[in-house]
Amino acid sequence: MSEALEILKSCDAFLEGHFLLSSGRHSSAYCQMAYLQQYPDRCAEVMKAVADKVKEMDVDVIVGPAMGGIVYAYELARQTGKRAIFTERVDNVMTLKRFAIQPGEYVSVHWESTPHIHRTIGAIAALGGKPMLAINPATPYDVIRYLLPDLAGVLVMTVDPGFAGQQLVPAMLQKLRDLRAFLDENGYPDLEIEVDGNVSFENAEKMRQAGATMFVGGSSSVFWKGASLSENIQRMYAVIGKRNIAVLRAVK
Repeated sequence: MSEALEILKSCDAFLEGHFLLSSGRHSSAYCQMAYLQQYPDRCAEVMKAVADKVKEMDVDVIVGPAMGGIVYAYELARQTGKRAIFTERVDNVMTLKRFAIQPGEYVSVHWESTPHIHRTIGAIAALGGKPMLAINPATPYDVIRYLLPDLAGVLVMTVDPGFAGQQLVPAMLQKLRDLRAFLDENGYPDLEIEVDGNVSFENAEKMRQAGATMFVGGSSSVFWKGASLSENIQRMYAVIGKRNIAVLRAVK
């Protein structure tokens, strides 16, 4: 990443000082990425540092905002072999104007990714999708309080996103129990709770007992090297029970 920083500085894209960002937050540094776009080869090098991290993540689609983020989203998608789309501003609201979400398709967005989460959730629902709010391990579960009527479920990250092979953050089991109780108390007993991160056969059982209803299976379960894929899937179903699962997503 230090090499990427040097590239940004070489084309005057990395600025230091005091900056008020469009989110309302303040920063001591700012990247004027339009300057980097003048040099496609340097742009590719900078995005390689990002791509190396994304390749280890559970990502299906790369989304970039028009106009400034399109180039970087497409370069990131090119290097990771993913699909790339972009959002556009319509009546001052970012929307997926040109791309379809399949009716009933679950779409997760991280609480930490935008200061305008209501807009994003609304855009997903308007396109026929089922919005899921993803929250990192350190994010309190009750940030969903004022979003409850608009959500199809909550995705609880049980490891910090970034790479495969991490161990379950132990406190996440209590977080699942607290979230399940919170949903029941507020009249949303049927809202899905999805878990992602070290969903092993052993942990999946604990997560199910704590209130999880959707499970992301990866290298510690579905793709466990000690048995075949079909055997692992059947074992996973035996652990969590088919009646307790809406989706079993395999992440390799």
